[in-house]
Amino acid sequence: MKKQHGFAHAVLIIGMAVALLGALGFIFWQNFIYQEPATQAEVIKPNTTKNEAEDADTNTNKTFSSNELSFEYPSNWVEKKDQYNDYPARIETDDFERNVGMGLKTGAELIIDRTTEDIAPPQGMGVINAEEIQLPVGTGYKYEIRYEGYWLQAKFVSKGPKYIVTMQTADVPTTDEKAAFDLIIETFAVK
Repeated sequence: MKKQHGFAHAVLIIGMAVALLGALGFIFWQNFIYQEPATQAEVIKPNTTKNEAEDADTNTNKTFSSNELSFEYPSNWVEKKDQYNDYPARIETDDFERNVGMGLKTGAELIIDRTTEDIAPPQGMGVINAEEIQLPVGTGYKYEIRYEGYWLQAKFVSKGPKYIVTMQTADVPTTDEKAAFDLIIETFAVK
């Protein structure tokens, strides 16, 4: 009778695979499924009628300007350089924080990029509130996307190049975030 070899190796490999799957399952549960219970202490912000669009009247907006384009944005947003992409512009709210995985934990970010895509809104993909817009720099579309997060987008043709303005928000866009998005596309200028 021959002595069998390798049975211990099979048990060891199966045990390691089960441990790895358990660890990955826990990480997935912790990052995507588990929600911490709400705490008793809740911060209540005063309800004001002023929004970021009204800040334009008091001249508290900042101006982004490069050799390619310019636009105004709210003073509580910050210009950022993307380390992986060469976007013409990227700004984010002062409370911006990425989530582990997809989406944002808090705040919002806005990216302006050149595109070769058709400027019409994409079909499907959770596109809502699509409307044609007439801007000083050109004609385009503005719409919301509720697919793998919350997005506001505008695409338009301006003096030849096509631009796409994309704002990602942590939750359904607030009135202030929508006002900031509108301020940016309404003051957008190509040099």
